[in-house]
Amino acid sequence: MSIEITYPPLDVAKPVADGVWIVDSGPQSVRGLLHLPVRMTVLRLADGKLWLHSPTRWRSVLVDALEDLGRIRHLVAPSGTHWTYMIGWHNACPSALVWAAPGVARKFRRARQPVPIHAELGDAPPEDWAGQIEQAAFRGRGGFTEIAFFHRAR
Repeated sequence: MSIEITYPPLDVAKPVADGVWIVDSGPQSVRGLLHLPVRMTVLRLADGKLWLHSPTRWRSVLVDALEDLGRIRHLVAPSGTHWTYMIGWHNACPSALVWAAPGVARKFRRARQPVPIHAELGDAPPEDWAGQIEQAAFRGRGGFTEIAFFHRAR
């Protein structure tokens, strides 16, 4: 028996703190056996641009709502399990930079999704969000790497 879990309202930016939102979506099916909720975190950086961590399913109305909060500039795939919806976001926001954990580019190629990665993420934050968001790379077995982030309130 499969139970689908989500956290409504779905595909809507919900404010968490000043300049911080979450977007719940899903559920996403894992091998048809497990149905998981999906959550994106949206941060407004000091320059007013938006940073989207683990983008959820793309919806034009969601893009429009986020663009009302700031220009979408960064699309972040923090691991090899958080990249699935990136193609829709990249197509909707072609000027946004795609940042990815090691191994994600290979996932894009295997899925035949033409998403150009601006840069691969590691322990040091790029200049684009240095001083606002800290990050660390956690490396596991089989080459799996997840990038963890810590946002400092302004």
